[in-house]
Amino acid sequence: MHKGRTDKPGNVGISFGGSDTRSLQFLKSHDRFNIHEKLISSRYVRNPNYKSAVLEFIKANYFEKGCGLFGRGDPSVLAKLRDLLLNLQISLSEIDINSLVETAVQRTRNWAHLSQLREACCDNIVVREPVVLCPFCKAINGAVIVTDVAYSRFQTVLEMTSEQYEAEMDNQTPDVEAVAILVKQGFIPPYHHGCRGMIMLAR
Repeated sequence: MHKGRTDKPGNVGISFGGSDTRSLQFLKSHDRFNIHEKLISSRYVRNPNYKSAVLEFIKANYFEKGCGLFGRGDPSVLAKLRDLLLNLQISLSEIDINSLVETAVQRTRNWAHLSQLREACCDNIVVREPVVLCPFCKAINGAVIVTDVAYSRFQTVLEMTSEQYEAEMDNQTPDVEAVAILVKQGFIPPYHHGCRGMIMLAR
């Protein structure tokens, strides 16, 4: 599976220089769904309590303090996360730690934006891949998704058990042949670990 990593010039860093209020409000309003189970992959962290601790770390550093992503973050923040994981007796490679953070942050931001766009009664959203990393990213860039379909799928995800969600993610193949199906079923980014894909209002 394409990991969505690159060290080439042109990486897209996301740094708000301040709090990401949309994502923070989203996390606050969805605490009752134990959303950390969906945002922190069991591929990296299995214990639900540990997932919650990792999400709190990500919230504090990436949503409240605006740390960047995709090679433009503060190395000391990742070092602190590595220490936290080691204290939880979880040993991950640097690549896996980056993927954990990037996927969790990007998924939170896209789910938060989806919720906001639906509240604003926007009919359609469009997928934007700021850096085309593979044929799949190129094929899905510009795809238009019905907002209500995407939101309905999001609600289905929230009702899944952690095991059901992980199984679905494992079966989601980011290849060109799957683009039409993913769009029709309302799948939004991230589509793979480290995916930079975002959603915007379709005009």
